[in-house]
Amino acid sequence: MKDINSAMGRMPDQSGTPNSQESFERAEFQKKEFLLDLETAKISRFIANTTLRKQMSYWASATISIWLLIVAYILVNNNDKFCLSDSVLNTLITTTTVNVIGIILICFRDLFNGKSEITIK
Repeated sequence: MKDINSAMGRMPDQSGTPNSQESFERAEFQKKEFLLDLETAKISRFIANTTLRKQMSYWASATISIWLLIVAYILVNNNDKFCLSDSVLNTLITTTTVNVIGIILICFRDLFNGKSEITIK
């Protein structure tokens, strides 16, 4: 038992006087350093989220615009080039509308809900 007690006394994280002013000051410094690191991480996450939001907005705008232009091209040139029936055109318009709404809802639900910044405390 004596060997265990002497080994415990030599552990690096145990100081001779655990309640000394120096250990309190070191703990306060470590706490301030941790809070500074946490705030830095919050700021960098906010910047990354903002950049991602901008990129996703441009991507979705371009994708939706191109998609709708293709559908408009098919509708305008249906009688001359494509000769699609009314049921096929209705299906095309319906699926296009659903896909456009789906892209907006799925891609932007996490990016623009604001919960990711609120949960970081």
